[in-house]
Amino acid sequence: MTTTQTKTKKTLILIAMAALGCLPSLAIGDQVHTGAAMEAFLDDSFILEDFEGVNLHGGSSWPTANPLNDSTISGFFAIEPGVTYTSTGDMSFFGGFVGGQDSVLLRGENDLTLTFDEPQAGVGMLMLSPTSKTITFYNGADTLGVISQPTNAFVGWANTTVGITSATITNSGSGLVSIDDMMFGATVNPGCPADLNFDGEINTADLGILIAAFGTSNPAGDANNDGIVDTADLGIVIAVFDSNCL
Repeated sequence: MTTTQTKTKKTLILIAMAALGCLPSLAIGDQVHTGAAMEAFLDDSFILEDFEGVNLHGGSSWPTANPLNDSTISGFFAIEPGVTYTSTGDMSFFGGFVGGQDSVLLRGENDLTLTFDEPQAGVGMLMLSPTSKTITFYNGADTLGVISQPTNAFVGWANTTVGITSATITNSGSGLVSIDDMMFGATVNPGCPADLNFDGEINTADLGILIAAFGTSNPAGDANNDGIVDTADLGIVIAVFDSNCL
């Protein structure tokens, strides 16, 4: 390492330490409010599941397997691999009306859980249930985020550090939970811990994420996954600062 590079890293450390706690939280590890924002966030890894298959007439339904995935699904429908849908009650496809067009929805009785084969950097879906819902995003048994959604709307969460392994939607009372246009993308890269925003480079963006999370347990800035964002994580980012993540 040259003298100039050493000075640059020392300067970055001083700047980072001076700025700790002074930056607002970033979008990584937080709610994503629109499908367009989720698509832009996931970029090339973007996958859309719209549950299309048999053309169901409005108001009609078609029972599905439970659990439901690309191996258990009926030949009349096709769904993307990598995710399994379950409910404590029955599940079905439902002929609905979304955005002015006929659409097929996936329904579960009272709840619906999505479990992914590998951690996803982002997961979102269009909620189409008339009653209030709670959507919880997990990495294993750890809760990454909880969203209360009283009306029909897009609901999403992003986390590029540990990734989302499952999401559970529960109804506030008895009733059906319906989703459409489910979006997901697996861009989590545990092999390059300093690349906190997974853009392939370690730069000021990653440093900003770490600074915003410093002193907390926010996984967005926890480069070494030890449960706390501290100087150890700062050292990991600084050590490879201004390099590419191969």
